[in-house]
Amino acid sequence: MRDVLDTEIRVLGAEHVNVLDARYELAQAISAQGRHQEAEQELQEVISVENRVLGPEHHLLGHARFALGETLASQGKLEEAMTKLRALLDTQTRTLGPANPRTTLTREILAAIEITST
Repeated sequence: MRDVLDTEIRVLGAEHVNVLDARYELAQAISAQGRHQEAEQELQEVISVENRVLGPEHHLLGHARFALGETLASQGKLEEAMTKLRALLDTQTRTLGPANPRTTLTREILAAIEITST
């Protein structure tokens, strides 16, 4: 997968939306293997570039931010996960609306983490 990503970066550039999506997918695969710290780092980098290139409220950032919240929670970093997910929930509520399925999912995951942390 990294070979494909390296080719995409070379052809499209590191800030192309397809490259960012591929990096997000790579982070998800890494996290699924239990390598959460590595996935966290990849997601942080993706979010940083997406923030700069797409803007802080672009809908594509939601996927990476949600995944980061889950990855942090998987590492037991519950406070940090909740902080990230609360910020995402605020953005989603404002941009997608409170009844949007993505907003609802974020709210549900955040509630589950809050219950776990008490």
